Amino acid sequence: MRKAAPKIDFKILDGLRGIAALYVLFNHARGNLFMGGAKYAQIKDISLWSLKEKLFFSALRLTSLGKEFVILFFILSGFSIAYSLSKGHSKSQFYLRRIIRIYPPYVFALAWAFVVFKYLQCFTPKALAIGSESVFSSFKATVLNFLYVDNGSLIIQFWSLKFEVIFYILIPLFIFRRNYYLVASLIIEIISFFLNWRDVSGSNILSQFILDYNFYFAIGVFCFHHYNIIGSYFIFKNKIRFFLAAIFLFLLMVAFKFWVGDGENKVTFLIAGLFSIIMIFNFLYFKIKNGILMFLGKISYSIYISHFASVMLLLGIFLQTGIINSVDIQNKFLWLTAIPFAIGLSYLFYLIIEKPTKEILNKMRKKDEY
Repeated sequence: MRKAAPKIDFKILDGLRGIAALYVLFNHARGNLFMGGAKYAQIKDISLWSLKEKLFFSALRLTSLGKEFVILFFILSGFSIAYSLSKGHSKSQFYLRRIIRIYPPYVFALAWAFVVFKYLQCFTPKALAIGSESVFSSFKATVLNFLYVDNGSLIIQFWSLKFEVIFYILIPLFIFRRNYYLVASLIIEIISFFLNWRDVSGSNILSQFILDYNFYFAIGVFCFHHYNIIGSYFIFKNKIRFFLAAIFLFLLMVAFKFWVGDGENKVTFLIAGLFSIIMIFNFLYFKIKNGILMFLGKISYSIYISHFASVMLLLGIFLQTGIINSVDIQNKFLWLTAIPFAIGLSYLFYLIIEKPTKEILNKMRKKDEY
């Protein structure tokens, strides 16, 4: 007899996706529309910085956790996909629904990256790094991109999508042996951590998935299938304590990443995993949702897959109009304009392509109910 799935308000989890997508947007906007502290220090020695400047650049460190927030996406995916598979759909139904849900917006995002690249190439080529190529620069690049192997400029956030797709392909094959899957994932993570904790250890896509990222999808699966047990350890039942714990873990990630450097490391990933578990269970327990979170959650996929090209488009517009004359932007707050700009475009893309795919899936779900 199949165990009943726990009742989950997935709109709350969508709100968490919205937070993660917004954070990644902040990370890329700050990183590409402001020169940052390292370059600023070349212009003005750190010893000459005012207290205000030191506080400002310290605050910017709060936007340094782009990949750590992608870990939240991975765990949410594991949790949500475990729920989807618990509904008893066939593998073919599962794969079809995943294709409908993620592929049309993905192709649209590739096209958007291509359009923005051509605009920058024609009007503001200095906005592009030397050697940049479009996502459709060759037949090989086009095929790779359509197969989720990111190749080309203005799609740096696509690095995570191939791991999502690998997980989607493999998890239906293991879901009925999930305890073996979870234990194996933990053992592999421990081994890979001791092999190399200062960087991701995989040398190709499949090994990166197995050694570095699969563990976080597995955490999501584990949290869903052992929801009550895990919740008994991680639900604070006091909202203030929850917020304090989340803030502490967030600041711990920032501090540790500053200490070891801005590259990837498995320690901040593991802290991000713990942070994600706490966020998921306590958001659900306290039923944290509001209009802003619901809006961001609704368009979170569109934000994530389209935002980087939108940020670079804004950089091109700034250069073309003379608002700035160099990609080394010294204005400390200009990058914030990219947030509403990218979100506005993402909402437009949501209406054009993502919303119709959701409507198709809703019709399929209603059909299943009859």
